[in-house]
Amino acid sequence: MAEVALTAPKSFNPKINKLVPKSIKVRILVAVGRSDGINTKDDLKVIQDLETDGVEVHCLIKPSRKELCEALWDEQGYHIFVFTGHSGSQEDGQIGWIELNEQDSLTIEEFKEALKQAIDKGLQLAIFNSCDGLGLANQMAQLHLPQVIVMREPVPDPVAVDFLRYFFQEFTHNNKSLFTSVKKARKRLEHFKSDYPGAIWLPTICIEANVEPLTWQGLRESSPPKVTPIKLEDSTSKPKKNIKPWLLIGLVGVIVSSGVGYLVGAKINLVGKKANLIETKVNSDFSSVTAPEGTWFYGGSTSWATVRQYVDPEIKKTHPQFELRYTDAINATPGSGTGIRMLLEGQLTFSQSSRPIADREFQQAQQRGFSLKQIPVALEGLAIAVHPDLQIPGLTLGQIKDIYTGKITNWNQVGGPNLKITAYSRRFEDGGTVEFFANNVLGGEKIGSNVVYVYDTTDGLRKLASDHGGIYYASAPEVVPQCKIKALPIARQGYSFVAPYIKPLIKPAQCPNQRNKLNINAFKTGKYPITRQMFVIVRQNNGSLEQKAGEAYANMLLTNQGQQLMNEAGFVRIR
Repeated sequence: MAEVALTAPKSFNPKINKLVPKSIKVRILVAVGRSDGINTKDDLKVIQDLETDGVEVHCLIKPSRKELCEALWDEQGYHIFVFTGHSGSQEDGQIGWIELNEQDSLTIEEFKEALKQAIDKGLQLAIFNSCDGLGLANQMAQLHLPQVIVMREPVPDPVAVDFLRYFFQEFTHNNKSLFTSVKKARKRLEHFKSDYPGAIWLPTICIEANVEPLTWQGLRESSPPKVTPIKLEDSTSKPKKNIKPWLLIGLVGVIVSSGVGYLVGAKINLVGKKANLIETKVNSDFSSVTAPEGTWFYGGSTSWATVRQYVDPEIKKTHPQFELRYTDAINATPGSGTGIRMLLEGQLTFSQSSRPIADREFQQAQQRGFSLKQIPVALEGLAIAVHPDLQIPGLTLGQIKDIYTGKITNWNQVGGPNLKITAYSRRFEDGGTVEFFANNVLGGEKIGSNVVYVYDTTDGLRKLASDHGGIYYASAPEVVPQCKIKALPIARQGYSFVAPYIKPLIKPAQCPNQRNKLNINAFKTGKYPITRQMFVIVRQNNGSLEQKAGEAYANMLLTNQGQQLMNEAGFVRIR
């Protein structure tokens, strides 16, 4: 298959003609951002391993905006900038953002002066080994960075890590060009086809026009890169209007932003929004997935309750022979941890989880002679709920942490009435929501002795409805539509509160005739501070029927029909 590129009319851009940093060593700046639910340790190790080849690596772990900007202003300059962690893009692909830590989420515009300085000092390549990066690429192009690599959609952890490893192997050890290195790295992802269809389409190169493709040796040179026209494989292609002077090159296709286009086979289609290179058929539904006949047991996260209401009946209509049976644990509280434990013990075919698999669970699976696979299928928000009569504009993440660790005990300490706070929570043993809350909101700090434990979310919401000073947290789809409690707007810091519901707030007297609707867009863009991935957990055991059943369920959720149903259930589609 030939690489095909589209470019704007040839023009000389003086901003491209930069000197690389004058350093004996290649210098790489790595920023590891907010990474709850994803594995960034392996990404970092891949880059740190380059130090054995004389590379100088500077790492920032969950940096503040100031720390990132100061690093980019470094007088020595950097050759490569790598970001790994959570990121996202607007639906139109024009604006993207990176999540540096639990408080700071930045668009490229918000630290562009620091990036400009880094580019002026010789930055040649940025790699965003994170989800949904077209908006980041679009903004970086406006700063005239010569080369950018992004993942154009949400990317599974194993794919992201292997791509980075394969890319640097080709780029550094074999001194291949950037084009060739990315192309070979993508091809080496083909072993993911069964687990993650379309994985080889995710890595995308964005290259400023009229710049000679980068090589590892070229990074060490102090002379300006040669300015040469990029040869088009398809000489009949004519420049399109409004195409920015940079290239987005796919495996057998191209994505060009502003007058966006995508190429499938040899046909170019111009579309108005962010392009999708699709390996499976467009608008696929449950019928496009092969499901094994049988009765399959599943269970786990209570946050999935609304999903089951929307999805299960539709699966039954399409695949009546694929019978799903929800199963609760005996003598255990329901939750993600309970579901994974039941899966390990053979009581479930697959489980539903609101958190990733823990290291201890991976080890337990290996001890039993099989492995576990987590398949991300959606995003969701976590809501903080209080009594509807409580008058308070919102809470910051720091205030929520202080309430649940016992540092704040009265609502007047956060701008509310003189009223004792009763903090409710499920126990921290079995629930994915509480584990996520403990790790990402409490930051691993010990929960306070003031916390009152409840059996499940239904129990927690009932107690909250009769307690004017109570507070509780749960999955947003479980909280936001409720009539007898209300969800609070949340801010990472300061007073930039973002509500998990679409304003204006529906008052209890208007409910249930009217109900608050989820602020899906705020969850999707990352403006709402507490979001997480949802997973289907599958037991891998030599392609057994149970494994095929779990994978079929996950694949159905990842079809267009499944993603739409997840969206209707209050979750954010990732495809």
